[in-house]
Amino acid sequence: MPGEEHIGAFKTSDGGCMMLSGVVYFTPRVAETMLSLHTLPPLDACTYVGLDNGAKPLSLSLFFDILQCLTASITQENYISGKYRSSTQQSSETPPSIMERARSLLWKHLRGTKLRSVFLQGISHRYFQHMAFDVVQRYVQCAPQGRVVNSLLGVDTKVGPGSLVLNCDIKVPVTVGKNCFLSGLSSSVLGLDALVTPPTIPDGLVVQGIDVLFGNGGKKTKQSILVFYGLHDNLLLDYNSAGATFCNAPWSKFFQRTGIQPSELWSPSTPPGAQTLLNAQLFVAASPHEEYTLPDALWMSGTATPNGDLSRWRSSWRLSLATILQYVNSEAELNKMRNISFELQLEKMKRVLKENDPVCILRFFKDSLIEHREHDILRTLDEVAEQMDNTLIICRIYACIADMLGYMAGEGGRDQGGASCQPFLADCRGNYAAATRALAVERGNWITGGQDHIIRASRHYERAGQILTRNVVATASRYIVGTPCDFPALGQRVVVTAPARVDISGGWTDTPPQSYEWGGVVVTLALTVDGEYPIKSVAQRIPELKLVLVTGEGSDAQTVECTTLSQLSDYSQPHAPAALLKAAFICAKIVEFPSSLSLEEQLSSKYGCGFMLQAISNLPQGSGLGTSSILGGAILGALWRAVGQQHSEDSLIHADVLRNWHSRDHRIVQNMTDLVNTAMEAAQAVEQGDLARMGKCMTSYQQQKLCMAPGSMPKVVGIFVDKVKDLIHGCCFAGAGGGGFLLAIMKDPKEKPHIKKTVEATPELNDFVLYGSAIDKMGIQYLIQ
Repeated sequence: MPGEEHIGAFKTSDGGCMMLSGVVYFTPRVAETMLSLHTLPPLDACTYVGLDNGAKPLSLSLFFDILQCLTASITQENYISGKYRSSTQQSSETPPSIMERARSLLWKHLRGTKLRSVFLQGISHRYFQHMAFDVVQRYVQCAPQGRVVNSLLGVDTKVGPGSLVLNCDIKVPVTVGKNCFLSGLSSSVLGLDALVTPPTIPDGLVVQGIDVLFGNGGKKTKQSILVFYGLHDNLLLDYNSAGATFCNAPWSKFFQRTGIQPSELWSPSTPPGAQTLLNAQLFVAASPHEEYTLPDALWMSGTATPNGDLSRWRSSWRLSLATILQYVNSEAELNKMRNISFELQLEKMKRVLKENDPVCILRFFKDSLIEHREHDILRTLDEVAEQMDNTLIICRIYACIADMLGYMAGEGGRDQGGASCQPFLADCRGNYAAATRALAVERGNWITGGQDHIIRASRHYERAGQILTRNVVATASRYIVGTPCDFPALGQRVVVTAPARVDISGGWTDTPPQSYEWGGVVVTLALTVDGEYPIKSVAQRIPELKLVLVTGEGSDAQTVECTTLSQLSDYSQPHAPAALLKAAFICAKIVEFPSSLSLEEQLSSKYGCGFMLQAISNLPQGSGLGTSSILGGAILGALWRAVGQQHSEDSLIHADVLRNWHSRDHRIVQNMTDLVNTAMEAAQAVEQGDLARMGKCMTSYQQQKLCMAPGSMPKVVGIFVDKVKDLIHGCCFAGAGGGGFLLAIMKDPKEKPHIKKTVEATPELNDFVLYGSAIDKMGIQYLIQ
């Protein structure tokens, strides 16, 4: 034992004594060093690495082995020999030579690391007494109004100030008084399911439901026992001692009120002075009549009038708290806590989905696999989807089901891909509850067939989400308003030219369903490329009742002729020949697809002619400069004009939509907020003509894009940016992902030749092509030829 002179050195100003808390913080560098030691024998025997290789387990002490070698006063010899390590701290199974080798390695790798102590002001050590009050205080000291931990409670349940409800499943209304402690209870254990009047738990009462397991061998009995006593009762105090209480009242009052005798609680073998609440045979384990419940027990606490309760209590098999604790069913207790926790997570998941909160629930899916509760997740997701009429929420739920199926298949999430999704298509026209049930039936057919079939089921939900998003996007047509204009003559060409567009901030926030759920702000610039409009579309009325679709011009032109509706059926497949031009006819409602009328009949009855439609882009596919979206707008503009309609540019913008959202990863959610904020700042910079600020926003935007599409920036681009970083204000890729073009704002236009020479002089940049660009102020141009 340390002497008085040693203790005096650690006294505090309030008369207390500093105590070692046992909390040790390792900096990342020191932690990494310690982790690296697991490969070195004999230290590997501290981990499974050595044990798997046949080494005998090696036990080390955090304080006497690891931290001791960091102290200033110890010498290498004394440390390695274990001079200051007592025999009780050393396993007799470990040979001294092995321990010395282990300590030598620790000295070699850790010696020199600084070790210092920190005195935590205002922190004190509290010894738990043998009363429930100490447990409750631990939980409620930061929540004096009362606290509910890992519990499911009825909607109208009231918890009084200073009370703690822990690991309970009480779905019926209950009023919990002040300073109470409820633990491990359920509605059935309390006998509350059949009650008409909600009960009240008296102030200061502890009520616990404890699962026990009786019996030996193959015959065992499981049951729950109701235990109750006062918050301030001392479990180890003899009932004759001063201050001894039961249900917060002296034992003498308890005996007088109930008629119970001390001899009924303690056997003659219990010596005087040891007759305590802990070993009193108070609690009913089995009753010859019906189940013993809370209303039956309340009379013992003095809050109910006895009505035959004493005789019933006396005729029951009773146990002491000490005996009950000997037979605790640990497995049942842990499962009770686990099941309540899981049910709470299900309720949280329901709330998150119904309120469309930006909270990621993927981690819960992973946990459900460990608990073997994945089918509960799927059923709950189905249930919420059937209740919803918000298309975007249903779409999110389908994506969640796809994710859950992906985890079940062992793929770490859903597999991207398509499926016909016929069950959904058959029922989804306005009746999403029926569609959800149809999908669930289809899922049941696939889910038992192994990994490939589960992935296939996942794809069905992925496809269903895409269909829903498409339906929402289709509502944009209400904003596309045209006004009549003169028909061009047969054979006249409607030529539409358009600048490229580049986004300098806010991309991804304009794509459905993010734009619907989160709101979006995008800053774009209209640009000419090398002084030209790079996008062009031509529409022409022709006498033949057919569609002639041309992509490209000159020797590179490719022509597709459509004389039947079936030839338009691949309009939604991006890689199909002339798919964008086919989609334009259907989107503009020039051709109805599907239809009972043939293509020839539709063209004859509506327009009396056919059409030639051509799309030309001098930008490479995937450039990020609007090759698809702006070209689509130009195509629609030319086509509408050819049928005697003219539309505003706002109407054309509404035709540009995409989809990529749902997982609610917290990084993605935060990044969406950052994208919007950066776009707002960029818009101000553009309005003020502040090129330096624009460049800064573009650089931030590039990092935000990489968050949305990790790995989309080629290494060679990093080389280019590093070479020219002193000559530009900032830069970013065009488009949603990596794009094909990099937009940079030069600090001085005269530096373009310098940048060009830098590119030519760098071998890694041989494939780089520099284009000049200027901001276009005219927009889409129409010409009738």
